[in-house]
Amino acid sequence: MTKAMQAGVCALLLAFAGASRAEPDARAEAEALFEAIGMRVTVDQNVDVMLDAQIKQRPELAPYRNVMQSFFEKYMGYDALKNDLLGLYIATFTAKELREVRKFAETSAGRKVITQMPMLMRQGAEIGTKRAQQHIDELQKMIKDETDRLNRAKPP
Repeated sequence: MTKAMQAGVCALLLAFAGASRAEPDARAEAEALFEAIGMRVTVDQNVDVMLDAQIKQRPELAPYRNVMQSFFEKYMGYDALKNDLLGLYIATFTAKELREVRKFAETSAGRKVITQMPMLMRQGAEIGTKRAQQHIDELQKMIKDETDRLNRAKPP
């Protein structure tokens, strides 16, 4: 699984955070799920992906890569985030649901979802971005029209 895919899986899984349904054995189930999906590797590689993206955007930061890597690992690495991430999962899923997700993640279909979902989401986002770019003139006109309308509505 590529770094970008693993980062996407992490983001996708975090996106399901929500309602609170904590149970005593939910923590153990969440930890087992994290192990099954390789959450440590995913989160730690997400740090690398984020750092690479920042340096790509701002090449002048390249000489500071090691310092930034150390900082991000300290505050955004798996060990730093594990308890908070567990809290998200425990608040969102029952122990039974966590067990079911883990069992699915351990199947060939589950492993395929974990590895392919980030790529599919990225490709879907690219399709949406391309579609929006094809019609950017329309958006610019809509913004201009709205600006004109707002300016006319202002009292003198």
